[in-house]
Amino acid sequence: MKKIKRPTIGFLTANLNLGASRVLWPGILDAAEKGDVNLITFPGGRLYSSEDYENQRNAIFDLISTANLDGLVSWASALSGAGTATPEEIVQFHQRYCSLPTVSSASSIGYGPMVSIDGYQGMKSLVSHLIDVHGYRRISLEDDLDVLFSVGVPMSLLGNPIRFTFPPAQNSLFWQKVP
Repeated sequence: MKKIKRPTIGFLTANLNLGASRVLWPGILDAAEKGDVNLITFPGGRLYSSEDYENQRNAIFDLISTANLDGLVSWASALSGAGTATPEEIVQFHQRYCSLPTVSSASSIGYGPMVSIDGYQGMKSLVSHLIDVHGYRRISLEDDLDVLFSVGVPMSLLGNPIRFTFPPAQNSLFWQKVP
């Protein structure tokens, strides 16, 4: 009986420990396990970043090739966080991987399918759930979440009396039920 080779998929991202990546990463691991694939992750930082030697991490991207991967998932939008790379530079960067079957996430790379991440709808659903199901009326958002707040939250509040605060704590997201 011939043994079938287990596919190896690469996950190209800026990081695994900041912002939305802390939420996305467990899902990537679950999908790899359910799909019975090997997963190699390349957390190489934002492209062309001048912050604290971050661009030196970009060197890990040179390890991505058809010699060690059967496919690639690129969280393309994470590579240009804080405007370190233009959309055109992201597309140009990905051209070196065009021989690999590639799926991009949240930003086009000029080829292959793209999975869209809808932060607007996600935040709207989260806040609506907290209000309607759990009765929360005081919701606090901070850090990168205030970007989602400005887009998704107001739409979910029509007809809901609620108060938002922005506490001084770093990287916090909390809510509480008001009696």
